[in-house]
Amino acid sequence: MFWRALPPLLRPLAWGVWWCDRRYFQPDFELLASVGEACHERALEREIAEFRSDGRNARFWRRRVRLRVSTRRVRQALVAMRDRQLTASLPLGR
Repeated sequence: MFWRALPPLLRPLAWGVWWCDRRYFQPDFELLASVGEACHERALEREIAEFRSDGRNARFWRRRVRLRVSTRRVRQALVAMRDRQLTASLPLGR
């Protein structure tokens, strides 16, 4: 989920940063962990708002270059997973 939530053009740069300093992405992994535990959409939105206001995201590379997970991509992935689960739980018509 982490690599899919990064903007595609920044993935090579992210790989280099990951190799040098994995702590750089700590806020991103905290977001993904908390989103995974969110039970409803309100909790998800609260976690995303906390991520956006996290002081660690004020650094140049995270704020201006956006070398961080995309909250839009995280939302899209969660919606896709939810839709797959709903579809899988539907009874087959006979």
